[in-house]
Amino acid sequence: MKDIRNKLNDGFEIPHISEDYLRERILSSWRNFKTRLYNKLVKDKNPDEEKEKLDDAISTRNTANRSKLISPACVGRTRLAMIRHKMTAERNLESDALVPRSDVYIKVHAKMDDTMQNPDLVEKIRQYERENLESKTTGVNDFVHKVKACLS
Repeated sequence: MKDIRNKLNDGFEIPHISEDYLRERILSSWRNFKTRLYNKLVKDKNPDEEKEKLDDAISTRNTANRSKLISPACVGRTRLAMIRHKMTAERNLESDALVPRSDVYIKVHAKMDDTMQNPDLVEKIRQYERENLESKTTGVNDFVHKVKACLS
């Protein structure tokens, strides 16, 4: 409540309004908002049906988005930082920054049996690496960005 009053005092001159009046007006506005929201979204509706509609909408959206992917990631919940760190340890490197983003990208988008989902994309990344040895560092203009930009 004090935060709201302080914010209002910063933007408006309202010294004549009492603290109690302001608190009651804010609370009643919040209560009215919650009531309108409840009446619009919850009242007289079956929760199971609403949840089923929501689940169907989410599933449809996720299916559409998943179909747009060029090559989906195959690592589950494992974070990319963790994969990069494991690759650093496997290669005996001093820093995670020394593992190129292209190598992490290829590792993440390979299936469990090491088959690639999009071998053409991997070949283009490797070809670009062979042609441009100096830009193997991770960054905005690295191999993955340039090859994916060409595909778009």
